[in-house]
Amino acid sequence: MAQIKRESGGNEKIVQSSAVWDVNTAAGNPARGLLQYIPQTFNAYKMKGHNNIYSGFDQLLAFFNNSTWRRDLPYGRRGWGPRGKRKYKNGTGLLGHIGGDAILGDGGKVEPFLMPNGLLGLSPDSATLFPNLPKGTMVLA
Repeated sequence: MAQIKRESGGNEKIVQSSAVWDVNTAAGNPARGLLQYIPQTFNAYKMKGHNNIYSGFDQLLAFFNNSTWRRDLPYGRRGWGPRGKRKYKNGTGLLGHIGGDAILGDGGKVEPFLMPNGLLGLSPDSATLFPNLPKGTMVLA
């Protein structure tokens, strides 16, 4: 949330101001949207079927499709940029969970998940039962 506040103030339709002079504005290629992606970077990480750079949802899917998102996130202290590999070549899990009990956090990793109502969450980094996880919940890691 702190990074979104820093990047866009929560405005998913915002375009980088020309008053912010950097390599993007110098090239006429301003950053856009919730997490301020330039189109080339967004295209490198976007999930299949989620092509709208001005959609906060599509940008969040792209964000979590970066294998090093945890290390790349400065929690609002500075700008950011993805450095990891794309996790899923063609996207995965877009239909989401079938509904019912699910175990997240297995494998010793925190797993981000996005519920159909738009709530985003993180599992613990140990196997944890999520009873009655709603149908359509996407687990992103």
